[in-house]
Amino acid sequence: MAQVPAAPSVEGKAAVTPAEAMVFTDVLRLASAWRTPSNERFHEARIAPDYQLCLAGVDEVGGFHWTTLDAVPSDAPQVLAYFVPRVGGRGSAVFCVRSDGVWAMAENRADTAMHGGRALEPMDVLGEGGKGSLLDFPRTPTRGRDGNLWLPGELVRTTAQRVQVVDEAGAALGGVWVETVPADGDLALDLPVPGGRVRTLLEGDAVLVGLPARGFGLRITIDRATLPVARSAVRREGASLRVTVDRSGLALARRRANESAAIATLKNISSAQAQCQASGVIDGNGNGAGEYGTFAELSGRVPVRGGAQRITPPVLSTAFGNVQGGIVQRSGYCFRMFLPGKDGIPLAELPSGGADAKAVVADHAETMWCAYAWPMEPGRTGQRAFFVDHNGDVLAAANANGEYGGVDKAPAGNAARKAGGADSMAAPLAANAIGRDGQTWVVVN
Repeated sequence: MAQVPAAPSVEGKAAVTPAEAMVFTDVLRLASAWRTPSNERFHEARIAPDYQLCLAGVDEVGGFHWTTLDAVPSDAPQVLAYFVPRVGGRGSAVFCVRSDGVWAMAENRADTAMHGGRALEPMDVLGEGGKGSLLDFPRTPTRGRDGNLWLPGELVRTTAQRVQVVDEAGAALGGVWVETVPADGDLALDLPVPGGRVRTLLEGDAVLVGLPARGFGLRITIDRATLPVARSAVRREGASLRVTVDRSGLALARRRANESAAIATLKNISSAQAQCQASGVIDGNGNGAGEYGTFAELSGRVPVRGGAQRITPPVLSTAFGNVQGGIVQRSGYCFRMFLPGKDGIPLAELPSGGADAKAVVADHAETMWCAYAWPMEPGRTGQRAFFVDHNGDVLAAANANGEYGGVDKAPAGNAARKAGGADSMAAPLAANAIGRDGQTWVVVN
């Protein structure tokens, strides 16, 4: 058996780049998926940005040809998946996975890339002088048809690095995602670490396994909020890397998480309104055109306007039926729904939920609605305020001075309409402009 090399590469290369270490996790993920009958699909969009995925399948005469991901059946018996560096990227190594999960890598002295350099060929990994079948895939260090020396995956030496995440008091932080990302300056670690992404256990520890590279920093995700980790917050303790997250970082993570949740909730509300209107379940004027609803109506807690029936099944989470003072509170944010009254004037949901059917103008409610989200405690549970309406775009205001906060400091119904416009829900939005409340409302991507 060939001797295992001292470094995780071939032909004398002492280390890999962060781009190579990152794509290595994609290689292992695809290899694992193809070794199991799970029929897991592998999406090119998930591949490290410095690399491209190229698939080769067997044609009618037994040779290999380029194909696409969608054209490859989940049980394809003869497929080669190449991970090839993009020209101008930070990677050079080439990886290949066979359809049974066996994989190999080459340092790529032949300079194979998608555009420029040497053009990739479908049978590059198969041994030179062979018959061009999958049995020629390297199981020992083998020169491929591209002239590269290919090293079988089982001979590639990986590194395991234990990481522990704690708060300032030393308490373990479980359920935190830790990932390596290319970094420089104060974010770059001064030691090689494996590329990858892992989640800490309840004890706050996790293990990164992969190819070690210099030029990585760490990034953590807590409660759906992602934060970079300064090098000063990481120290080596024995064989472990101890990552300390300070209180301000945790507070920022929670604020960002709540803000992200508020944006997602408003988008979900927009979808629920579209379903409600399209179904025609609310038709206060009986003209056959559906209308938009309040939180209590969309969640099925109260009968719809103009009828005795409830929306079944509800198009919005039943948690939105808990309307108090016309407001729903979720994940550190307050939410309020508005429907149009006379001349399009916004009418807030009733204190106990639902709407005044006599005050809501049915003709307008067929085309207009809006909702706001703002933090319960500005600076702690969130900072920005958000808005969405029948147009579908989510807008955000900085709310820097905490103008909106809690149930007593709520936005007016037309706060996010362009300053100087009419006091109507049909007036133009303050999209990337100053609103009627004096704040700049920015479209959220």
